[in-house]
Amino acid sequence: MKRLYLAAAGIALLTACATVNPQYDPKKPHHRPQGFANSDPTLHIGELPWYDVLRRNLRGDFRPLKEPAGGYARFARDWSVALDPQALQQRQETPRLTWLGHASLLLQVAGKNILIDPQLSDYAGPHPWLSAKRRVPAPIEPEALPPIDFVLISHNHYDHLDQATIERLLAAGQKPQFIVSLGVKAWFDERGIGRVSELD
Repeated sequence: MKRLYLAAAGIALLTACATVNPQYDPKKPHHRPQGFANSDPTLHIGELPWYDVLRRNLRGDFRPLKEPAGGYARFARDWSVALDPQALQQRQETPRLTWLGHASLLLQVAGKNILIDPQLSDYAGPHPWLSAKRRVPAPIEPEALPPIDFVLISHNHYDHLDQATIERLLAAGQKPQFIVSLGVKAWFDERGIGRVSELD
């Protein structure tokens, strides 16, 4: 009887650990019951199990081997270009792309301001002790951004979807339309953030 209980507990545990794709659509070739498949079969992305990522993080695999010559402050001074917030306030018809660090971009085109994957916080993660620290300061504060028409969120990793940046953007009176990838709208719903379009 004890073995039966252990077997049942093991099956329940394995079932609980299996991921299920709530957006699964068998008519779409990139959909899978457990997630999604890249349309390029030669790319193998995100296949490490979570425990291996944690082990590698604790081992220090994701930290630089050494700081740049002169440290990060010198690196930022030598390689950064100061933004002109006044110039960013002017709407552009011809495309202008401003890099805001890491994956964050401001695309200004056709009179629209489009913020892409905004992460302007000091840390990419839920808590400083469990997060990647920004090595170079963000070039602009969320409150200094021009009126944002659209915010594009490619995926829900902390370095692309940053709660603190989104909250500061909204607290500053911004009312953008958020365009997010499939499954990410729930994150906004949980926080009572409206004007969200979810695309596959």
